[in-house]
Amino acid sequence: MQEAVLQGSKLAIKHKPKGPLLYDLVILPGVTTLNQKTIKKLFKFVQSGGKLLFTYSLPTETVEKGDVNEIRSEMKKLLKLKNDRVEFIHTGLNKEELRKVLQRLSPPAVQLFSEGKHQEDILFAPFRLGDHDLYLMLNTSDTKSSPVEMQITGQGVPGQLDLTTGEIKKITNVNVDKHSIRFNMEFLPTESMVIVVEKDGKNIVSKSGTSATAIKKDYRMILKETWKFYTQELNVLPLTNWTYRIGGPRDSKIGAIHEYETTIEINDIPQIVKLIFDGFFNDRVFNDSQYKEAKLIIEKLEKFGVTETLEPVSVNLTRKYFKRMDSLDPEIYEVDISSMLGKGLHKIIIKTKGVNYDPINLSEPVYLVGNFVLSKTPRGWLIHRETNEIKINESWSAHGYPYYSGVGIYEQVFEVPHKYRKLLLVFNRIDYAAELFVNDQFCGKLCWEPLQLDITELVKPGNNHLRVKVSNTLNNFFVMQQTSSGIIGDVMLDVYN
Repeated sequence: MQEAVLQGSKLAIKHKPKGPLLYDLVILPGVTTLNQKTIKKLFKFVQSGGKLLFTYSLPTETVEKGDVNEIRSEMKKLLKLKNDRVEFIHTGLNKEELRKVLQRLSPPAVQLFSEGKHQEDILFAPFRLGDHDLYLMLNTSDTKSSPVEMQITGQGVPGQLDLTTGEIKKITNVNVDKHSIRFNMEFLPTESMVIVVEKDGKNIVSKSGTSATAIKKDYRMILKETWKFYTQELNVLPLTNWTYRIGGPRDSKIGAIHEYETTIEINDIPQIVKLIFDGFFNDRVFNDSQYKEAKLIIEKLEKFGVTETLEPVSVNLTRKYFKRMDSLDPEIYEVDISSMLGKGLHKIIIKTKGVNYDPINLSEPVYLVGNFVLSKTPRGWLIHRETNEIKINESWSAHGYPYYSGVGIYEQVFEVPHKYRKLLLVFNRIDYAAELFVNDQFCGKLCWEPLQLDITELVKPGNNHLRVKVSNTLNNFFVMQQTSSGIIGDVMLDVYN
């Protein structure tokens, strides 16, 4: 207050770099002691048109003279000076009464009403940018939609800023009087928007189909629970439980042998099955097979519980046999084992041999990848051929893709109603980010709430194709943690008329 100076009917406080901050209302919350210069400044502030609010108690002493009767009489004079500009609130005032006092002293830039009462769920923050007044609005409720009447103090043309295109869409059905503009808007749960008021409206778009018209939701359609689903990359199963054996005499001909053994079980044979290794070729000596060797052996143990005696299938693992798997990491290599598999339980054996050198060690997990889905059994994971269908009642981790990290693609055909003015596609939950395409046209991205997009301009009469590409985190693959992924819960089409 000591640094504040009067500018007309406002108090100005220096603020760098944007210039002084102006205040037309000063609140003294239970202040008991004031500087005499501050008292004189408050008198001039109120006389110039400023407003003053005391709460709980009036000041009773000055810094210079202590507790004196003089300040009590000064406060009484101040209260009588301009009765409509100075208020004294005692304790016990409820929230609604306090709101009325504050609105009388300093009417807010924006007031929001719902059914004649002040709307509590919507917060706003005003900004000024050039000739534009901007109001950042947020519905703090994550469950309730809020139809509101907005009253903005001042004059101008209101519009809604489209954060995707940068256009300011004209708001229609606006009521204007000498002091304010009024219009209706609906805020969906957690929805935020930016309202812009421009003096002349020259930058506000009013083309057909682009207006941010204040219309109410008529009804909601729920899309089918079952979607076509496929992954952009191959599904994955970490092979983490291995039996490790050391064998073979150390002589110049055979050397030391390390043997790693695990099992997989197949119900339906997928078209593509590969093993991927990380770090196998980090060993410089492995380039020369004279000193180090690795062999992959796959034995079929049983078929639906009946043990079979079959010749094991084996291949020598050399650098030429492997292929680099660039989609994951340039140091990860793959070997196709599709032709070596059948239905039933299989034993996978990896033997490594070293002559004059230690054998190669499996220092990183080995993964099985392919176009398969997984189901849990008492013996472990059972491999099935992909069905390319999924229900969105749960994460894709619960529908056969527990360790998949990447992009999952959901597709569905839906029908639009004959009559509508606006169509809003709403998702209950997406983990974690999505890109939407309607009839092969990019619609937008969804990374946080509200999970909704306006698809009015992208649909056509009758059937429409929807494609949603969802990306999850790397937890599923690298951490082997079955993190929630994909579309979860209802996908809805809100119809506005």
